[in-house]
Amino acid sequence: MDRSINNCTIVNNLGYGVKLECDPFIPPVRSDMSLNNNIFWGNELGDLLNQYDFDINLRYSSFENILPEQAGTGCVTQNPYFVNPTEGIGSEFNSLEADWSLQAHSLCINRGTPNISNLDLPELDLAGNPRIYFSRIDMGAYEYQGAPELVPNIAYPSEVVNLGNCFIGEISYPTSYKFQ
Repeated sequence: MDRSINNCTIVNNLGYGVKLECDPFIPPVRSDMSLNNNIFWGNELGDLLNQYDFDINLRYSSFENILPEQAGTGCVTQNPYFVNPTEGIGSEFNSLEADWSLQAHSLCINRGTPNISNLDLPELDLAGNPRIYFSRIDMGAYEYQGAPELVPNIAYPSEVVNLGNCFIGEISYPTSYKFQ
């Protein structure tokens, strides 16, 4: 069975961004897991824990803490530049009051998967805006609704770099989720 997490913003968790594990009383089932067009940032224990060495395909996503051998096609590690994120993690910070959309100079704008035909995405993002705006899908749960801007003091790759709607929280295998 294939599982995927697409266009999610997974941020500021006390644990891992995504933790793949099995029930200790159920033998692990080998499965592919695809993570496409996501943003992982500010997760206290790390972005990803693959406890049972599942086959994971990481594509066109932004990570704060990822090992080069884990990263896949189109992944970046630069700050995603949210409009108004929470100032910390934990229950004392209300992430629902934050603005997790992207600033105009974010490297996550127009850097998502070039071909989204197999991702089964809704037509609108989490804020109710068109899922694709400008030329290509963005990483994360919110689609930037303007032309991206280049800022001189940010290092922009000349192409998407290979460094080796939605849910904010941890996910445990084997449950299957479909995010809308």
